[in-house]
Parts: sequence; structure tokens; C-alpha cells
Amino acid sequence: MHMFMNDEDMNTFLAQVCPEGEHYAAAGYGTIRGSIGEILLFGALSNAYCYMGVTGNSLVVVETGAGNDCIHQFAVIPYSQITKLKLGSALNLYTTNVETEKGGLKMVLNKSKGINKCARQKENAKIIYETLKKYA
Repeated sequence: MHMFMNDEDMNTFLAQVCPEGEHYAAAGYGTIRGSIGEILLFGALSNAYCYMGVTGNSLVVVETGAGNDCIHQFAVIPYSQITKLKLGSALNLYTTNVETEKGGLKMVLNKSKGINKCARQKENAKIIYETLKKYA
């Protein structure tokens, strides 16, 4: 649940799956939007909380457990493998629809701080959105 999301876990989980030789320009929390047949990368059938990070070459998404206690699944998506990218901006969130040859992934990224335990959410969400926008 999002009440368990925090900077410490985000940094720990994302560090575990960061592509070798890269570093995160920004990281934040969001939600993977699931529906039958749409989320082939994760296989999820319902919404799941996640951490997202952007490096110079990749989008990294980590789905955590319900108690934010482990990495359930993760995806490292090199920008060069994105075949379709649709971005949107609403009042309190950014929407991200990423497609690769392997499947699609729909996510929302909270624009506002929302949780006190994620100190730079607002700033990092904007950096993630602006980074992805270059590949749309």
C-alpha cells in the first residue's frame, strides 16, 4: 500500500536492479495499472504499487509487495526498445503507457509529495516525465 512507500526502500529496491554502470537521474513512486492482456511484463491483473527510476539509458520499474517489503517483479526497459510511448498529465499525476516488443505497461506517477516519507516525489516525478517525453 502506498502508505508504506518511502525513500529508503525505493533507493534500496531500485539499486538492486539498476543496470550496471548506470545511475538514476530521478526516482519516484507510482501505480502500475493492470488489466487482462495488457501487462505482459508484470502479468498483474490489478493495480500494484511500484517505484520507477530513469537512468541515461533505461526506465526501471519495481513492483513491491503489498507491505512494500520485497521486490515482486521488475522491468528494465531500455529507451531503445520502446516501440510506443504515450504520456499524459492530469491534476495530480502523470500517466505513462509504454510498449515494447515484449508487451505493454500502463503506470501513473504521483505529481505531488503525497507521502511524507517520499521527500522529493514532486521534483522527481517531473524529471521522470520530462526524461520519458524525449522518447515519445
